[in-house]
Amino acid sequence: MRSHLGVGIRAQHWLNVCAGRQDMVLATVLLIAIVMMLLPLPTWMVDILITINLMFSVILLLIAIYLSDPLDLSVFPSLLLITTLYRLSLTISTSRLVLLQHNAGNIVDAFGRFVVGEILPLGWSYLPSLQSCNLLSLQKVSRGWLRLAHVSHLMACQANK
Repeated sequence: MRSHLGVGIRAQHWLNVCAGRQDMVLATVLLIAIVMMLLPLPTWMVDILITINLMFSVILLLIAIYLSDPLDLSVFPSLLLITTLYRLSLTISTSRLVLLQHNAGNIVDAFGRFVVGEILPLGWSYLPSLQSCNLLSLQKVSRGWLRLAHVSHLMACQANK
């Protein structure tokens, strides 16, 4: 029998390396989001990415609800921006799959059947509202990054005084 202890040690090593290099982790996450927008992904991968997105969203919601002190999660605005960018890239990937392959995976199909059912005009009425939500998310990301840059600049100026 082969022990899986080495896998845990290697994972812990990579987590320690990532904890020391948050800038590289952020750059890697942004690069992955850009690649998701540019390259077509297979449907099974989109299903996995949607599942990860849903799990991370629930975990983030539970953390935000059960925090006793809001300052314990001071990275929340940055985390919210990164997750919004991830969701936008995931939306672009699923839209590409729907338009090119007429199949966006099992999760999108199940959610579509749950929300719309077999009533096609109802689905067409949801489309403009979903697109406006995507545009608002994009606007939120751009304004959030701008605000984050302003706050970082103010903190750097106060540190130099």
